Amino acid sequence: MTPVTRFTRESADVFTFDLAPERATPFAPAQFHILYAFGVCAIPISIRSASPSPERLTHPIRDAGPLRAAHRKLQAGRQ
Repeated sequence: MTPVTRFTRESADVFTFDLAPERATPFAPAQFHILYAFGVCAIPISIRSASPSPERLTHPIRDAGPLRAAHRKLQAGRQ
């Protein structure tokens, strides 16, 4: 599992979080990750444009669907 290093509420229904993979992970435009909330769901989430820190991947998420309850438990330092 990859730890969440930052969690930011962008608006009433959008939040972003950063993941810190064990090694820098290059990615291409329009690439996405399948993110899991164990016991809740697995969803495809796009990677936000290139971060100035290649060791960090930022994911924007709209607060909707089955992930709604799971994201409330998400916070920096958790996996």
